[in-house]
Amino acid sequence: MKNKGEKKFGKIAISLIISIILFVGLLVLESNITSPNGKVEVVKAVNNIKEGTVIDENNKDSLFEVVTVDGSLDFETVLRNTDELVGRIIDTEIKKGEIISSKRLIDKDSVLGKIENPVETSVRVTDISQVVGGILREGDIIDISVVNSTTTENEKVLEGVYVSKAFSSDGTEVDRNSGMSVLTVNIIVSPEDEAKLNQAIELGTIRVSKMK
Repeated sequence: MKNKGEKKFGKIAISLIISIILFVGLLVLESNITSPNGKVEVVKAVNNIKEGTVIDENNKDSLFEVVTVDGSLDFETVLRNTDELVGRIIDTEIKKGEIISSKRLIDKDSVLGKIENPVETSVRVTDISQVVGGILREGDIIDISVVNSTTTENEKVLEGVYVSKAFSSDGTEVDRNSGMSVLTVNIIVSPEDEAKLNQAIELGTIRVSKMK
C-alpha cells in the first residue's frame, strides 16, 4: 500500500499536470481570440523605397525584412521571403512598413527576357529637358522619340526600353540616392533596335519620356 507521502506527492503531480494543461489551453484560447486568423510571415519595407529601384542580392536585406503578422493581413500576392524580390523593380514608391505585394513590382526578366541578343548602348543628350528633367535612373522604363528636324514631327522610335545605367554630364554614374541630373543613359535593346535608334538620331533631336 502507498503511504501518505506517496499519495500526497501523487495528488500534487496530478494537480500540476492539470494546471499546465489548463495554462496551455488558456494560451491557445487567447491566441484564437486575439488572432482568429492565425499568424503568417510576410515581407515588409524597412524604409521608403523609390520607384524604379532595382532589387538585388546586395540591397534586399537592407530594404526589406520578414515579419510575422496577423493572418487577416495575408493576401494572395503577398511575398513571403526576401529572395522573391531579387531581380525585380519597384513599380511605384513603397512606404516604410508597407507589406509587399508582387503587384507593386516589375519582373526585370519580363522586360529584358524578350530581347534577342541584347546589347547595351548609350543615349546622350545636351539638355535635361530631353530626358525628363535629368531624373532618369537605373531601372526606369522609357520611350524614346525623335523630333524630326525637317518635319518637326515627334516620331516615336522605341517603347518600353530598360535603363541599365545613368550618368551625369561629367560621366559620373548616378544612382537613386543622388540628386545629380542625368544627360546620358545606357539602355538594353536588340541589335535591330540599336540600329533603328542610331538611324533616327540622324534625323533630329532625341526626346525621352518615362513610363509610369
